[in-house]
Amino acid sequence: MKSYQLTLFLILLLLTPNLKSQQVVLASDVYPELKYNTLKGEVFFSEYKQVKGSAYLLDDWMLGTIYLDDGNKMGDVQFKLDAFAHRIIIYQENLKRLVIAEKEHITGFVAEINNTNKTFKKILDVNSKTKVYDGCYFEVLTEGKVSLYKLNYKEILPIHDANSKYIEEFINGFSYFTLVNNEYLHIRLGRNFLYRNFPEYKVQLRKFIRKNKLNVRKENDSVIAVNYLNEILFTLQKQ
Repeated sequence: MKSYQLTLFLILLLLTPNLKSQQVVLASDVYPELKYNTLKGEVFFSEYKQVKGSAYLLDDWMLGTIYLDDGNKMGDVQFKLDAFAHRIIIYQENLKRLVIAEKEHITGFVAEINNTNKTFKKILDVNSKTKVYDGCYFEVLTEGKVSLYKLNYKEILPIHDANSKYIEEFINGFSYFTLVNNEYLHIRLGRNFLYRNFPEYKVQLRKFIRKNKLNVRKENDSVIAVNYLNEILFTLQKQ
């Protein structure tokens, strides 16, 4: 069995509910090295010990679905996104166990955030301010002929205070990217990225933005404008 299959088997095993008609087999009995995993409850990473703040996208556990590269998915999973290392930490409540999911075989996830289901997609080889080289989880704002994504990340910066018990701190950051003609481009939200990349539709876009009183420097209004652009492109494709 391949290593990633073992990892996925372990995750699925930990997420399997205890059934009276089913013999419970602890993962630590199958894989002896896990007997040394004594972590319970909140996740603790020694590399973050003297770092002020949180590495996570949200401090609370998110509930959602994780999608795997073999087409399978794991539903009703409690997990966190470490936005510094862009890794997923899964929590199994019944067994009080934590699993750092193997990123290589995860394609993305859907999680409920602020009472809204948000979709995140793992994207590789995109230049960003993160120091992550095995893929980051981008929030999908809209997808079509033109797609729009948001990357939430954490930076670690030094604290220049001799009296502080911390030597570094987490700083929140985010960037926006668009996918056009199979190329990811880092952008600033606004009219410029629309007009510069789609000059042939500038007049139509300008009229639409004015008519709907959109401020395309704002995320939601940018999504509306990009969706309108996708409608134009889709109509032209059908002709």
